[in-house]
Amino acid sequence: CKKPCSGSGSKVDNTCLLKQLDAGEQCLYAVNKTNHILSRPVDGSGSWRVVPGRMKHVTVGTHEIFGINPTNEVYRCKKPCLGEWEKMVFDEGDMKQVDATLNGVFAVSTGASIYQHNIPY
Repeated sequence: CKKPCSGSGSKVDNTCLLKQLDAGEQCLYAVNKTNHILSRPVDGSGSWRVVPGRMKHVTVGTHEIFGINPTNEVYRCKKPCLGEWEKMVFDEGDMKQVDATLNGVFAVSTGASIYQHNIPY
């Protein structure tokens, strides 16, 4: 919104019991309480669709979706993600958080180390 920002947000449907989400330009990706991955258009049109796989955290990048599975491994899936997840390898295997950039991803390990993985497109 234009500064100064005023007003309040509007409630979005949460019938899926989401625990985490991230929005990209076109789609919103989310994880529910049973680690199922869901997606819907960011403008709110359409309904939630299930993305194959299980993640406890997801982040939307420019060309890919990144996620951390329940055993703390990082995976990536090309957009639009149809469940074809590819495992990513880091020096420390267990990760607790990821965040996408324009050309890659940052990850925080369970040991509090920070990793950067650049992906040439």
